Amino acid sequence: ISGLKKWSSIKDIADSCLEKLQPGGFFVITRGENGMNIFYPDGKEDYIGPKKVDVSDITGAGDTTLAALSLSLAFGSSIYEAAEIANYAGSEKVKKRGTASVYKKELIRAMESDS
Repeated sequence: ISGLKKWSSIKDIADSCLEKLQPGGFFVITRGENGMNIFYPDGKEDYIGPKKVDVSDITGAGDTTLAALSLSLAFGSSIYEAAEIANYAGSEKVKKRGTASVYKKELIRAMESDS
């Protein structure tokens, strides 16, 4: 994003980006094996920890995560719920080699095994 100063933390990046969003927006940073952060305009921050899995291949994990996040939001999930679902989806993807799909059945099984 042009015109942003150098940052000293992830929070600085989020705050700079949130300034450019419409009211009520949020900012999500995926951090791979370190989970995800959700930043809100009111300064609140949520952290969703990583799922510990045996990684086979990270190819497509970001795409899978973003797709799951977007789909969850489109179907009415809160940003926190959507990020949790996306985190599971990305974790399921990295168990597979190459570009691969994560199926509903796999996602449900992963989420249920954590409850």
